[in-house]
Amino acid sequence: MREHQNTTFLLSNFQFITQKGVIYLIDQISEYNIVGHIDKLDNLFGTVLSKKPDVLFLETDGNNLSLHSELESIIEHTNTKILLMTDNQDNQTIEHFIKIGVKVMVTPNCSEEEITNALKAVSVGNSFFCNKLLNLVIEEKAARPKGKKPKEISQREFQVLQLITKGYSSMAIAEKLFLSVHTINSHRKNILKKLNLTSPAELIVYALENGIVKKTK
Repeated sequence: MREHQNTTFLLSNFQFITQKGVIYLIDQISEYNIVGHIDKLDNLFGTVLSKKPDVLFLETDGNNLSLHSELESIIEHTNTKILLMTDNQDNQTIEHFIKIGVKVMVTPNCSEEEITNALKAVSVGNSFFCNKLLNLVIEEKAARPKGKKPKEISQREFQVLQLITKGYSSMAIAEKLFLSVHTINSHRKNILKKLNLTSPAELIVYALENGIVKKTK
């Protein structure tokens, strides 16, 4: 999918060094522009309404409960997308952000490639979660009763979906299920189509939200 032209970013609550790194990465993409910085989180919703950025790129430890409410209001009442950076290791907090509608999250320790991928994903409305955050939620979900197979997909596709959520490549899935890589790639495409999803990241988020995680040996 083509990147959205002239995507505007509002940066909020970043530490100085982290902010410099974020600014550098945004500046590497000519279609991206920074429209402002927020040092305090007071009236975050009002500031977003005023500046109307395409993306709010926010750093938070996740412990500010009033911030959760502000983010919910932004997601529900504006067209601004949220890119969240957090070093919070509590999987319940991460899962809560997912539930209120945050679709793109990274950590301060993410690689340049991961953060760049997150910027590209949020600019076009796709989902993206860095590997560290995905692993936190997957570990929590794997310990719970498993969700049911979506009625739209076959049992074999369900097996493939469960392995995808554990980070298996198409080749690894093919070897595990004794199928060809071509067959696995066909299953992946069919799963996306049947669940009305557009990317592997959205597929993983769907699986997390619906408890479709199987602990593999």
